[in-house]
Amino acid sequence: KFNNIHSVVDSDLRMILIKLIDQQKIMQLELKGIEKSQKTMERITIDIIGKLMDKESGNGFKNKLERFLKEN
Repeated sequence: KFNNIHSVVDSDLRMILIKLIDQQKIMQLELKGIEKSQKTMERITIDIIGKLMDKESGNGFKNKLERFLKEN
């Protein structure tokens, strides 16, 4: 009886470990996707700010940004 119970418990533990490893892999893939999205958003934001800073249309963005950076 002991051996039978022992093998059932071992099998259950193996399945739990496999599920935990699978979940960890899924989380790693999701994290990579989030990191890529964040880098894309950073690049877009930098591009937009750069265009606004280069713009000589007198929109005042450059001065406001410079003031904000000095204050903070």
